[in-house]
Amino acid sequence: MILNIGRNFSLGSGLFGVGILIDEEGNDRYFGDTFVEGAGGFGVGILSDVSGADQYNGALYAQGFGFVSGFGALVDSSGNDSYYAGGKYKDILRYKDHYISLSQGFAYGIRPIMSGGFGFLCDFSGNDLYVTDIFGQGSSYWWGLGSLLDFSGNDKYISYQYAQGTATHMTLGLLLDKSGDDDYISHGVSQGCGHDLACGILEDQAGNDNYLSFDLSQGAGSANGIGILIDYSGDDSYLVTLKSNTQGYGNPRRDYGSIGLFLDLSGRDKYLGNGEDSTWWTTLSMWGAGIDGEYKAGSK
Repeated sequence: MILNIGRNFSLGSGLFGVGILIDEEGNDRYFGDTFVEGAGGFGVGILSDVSGADQYNGALYAQGFGFVSGFGALVDSSGNDSYYAGGKYKDILRYKDHYISLSQGFAYGIRPIMSGGFGFLCDFSGNDLYVTDIFGQGSSYWWGLGSLLDFSGNDKYISYQYAQGTATHMTLGLLLDKSGDDDYISHGVSQGCGHDLACGILEDQAGNDNYLSFDLSQGAGSANGIGILIDYSGDDSYLVTLKSNTQGYGNPRRDYGSIGLFLDLSGRDKYLGNGEDSTWWTTLSMWGAGIDGEYKAGSK
């Protein structure tokens, strides 16, 4: 086991320059604080780990983070990996007991004067665990692109808010999981949510998946945003606490609407919320809809 320890601006960090860290083999542990593990601002930061079961730990701006005029990427090619970001800097604007992460395929700009960059986290294989608190997991803030791509494995995504394919303020956020039986757990403003002229997308292409959230999630558009959740196949379950703004919801703002789109294209699915297997529905909003594709006996 190799232990990689950095404080700030390390472990594949590029600020006004280029920083690259490549690890070709072994079960590794990465520990950093701020702007680490594939973070770029006014430059390029890349962390590439080729093989092994690895652990990534950061506090803020980490694990595929793109700041202004920057490109940050964390690429892990194989192994059962765990990613954790947060736990140090409290989110004093919103909560007393939660921490900002801004990590794991996250792009961030300085509102209203500087656009964000490109934050990219890609994991090719393995059963992986992703944990953030506030802002993370294929999301972005203010004119950037944040994306998390996981190609295979039974994965678990855990976050509290602004995560799992969410975009806020004229930006783009994407979480794409190509295969595996996955779990998505959040409190709200997550799982395919777009807020304020932004577009957030959660796309799961295969597997029997579970989605759990409280509100403004699972295909929700807010303040003229676009939120999309697409699940292509598998026997899935969807659970939300607040039915009025989830599972295909878009609210009115500035004299026109938002768009929330929920699509489950196949499989035997279970709902606690607005949805129902093999049917379509609308919520209380005028600009949201959900569709569950018809299950066919003998289909996979």
